[in-house]
Amino acid sequence: MVWIPGMINLPEPPLRSCKSVSGCRCIVVFVGAGESGAAEAARFIRERGGRTTRDELDYAQNKVSAPGQALRAREYAIGERVRLAGASEKTDPTRAVDLYREAIAEYKEIAPSADQWTWRRFPYCYNRLTMILERLSRNEEALSCIDEFRGLPWATNPTKSDSGSLNKRYARLRARVART
Repeated sequence: MVWIPGMINLPEPPLRSCKSVSGCRCIVVFVGAGESGAAEAARFIRERGGRTTRDELDYAQNKVSAPGQALRAREYAIGERVRLAGASEKTDPTRAVDLYREAIAEYKEIAPSADQWTWRRFPYCYNRLTMILERLSRNEEALSCIDEFRGLPWATNPTKSDSGSLNKRYARLRARVART
């Protein structure tokens, strides 16, 4: 049973009316107003007169969280693409480039609706992509990718490693392109 104290008055456990063969093992668990999902749960319970079952509340919460679960599933699939790209870097660098580009394109699609942690995947993908492009002597393309990365609104928090690598690569590539 889930209820809002003050709206519904229920006796405190142990309950004499409990039909468990082990005796009443009920407990009261309070959920603080600041906890994640508490406001939505309270609204749902109030709509039902202050009392509902755990199953009804779980169903309502799952219905609300379904879009977030779909987003997490998509993020996982993109992460798998990045993993495959990493595994292909030495054996099939052209495939790795394609996989990183696909992952970046998909991250761009979901980034506005995703959390900040999704945004943090851009520096890694661009770093690896431009590294492979540099190895393939596709210098102008690598420079273009770095410029593209720098123009992203989400490119605000690269790790020191990714940031340093991208900056050094950019300077190196600019020098190479200038010589040609």
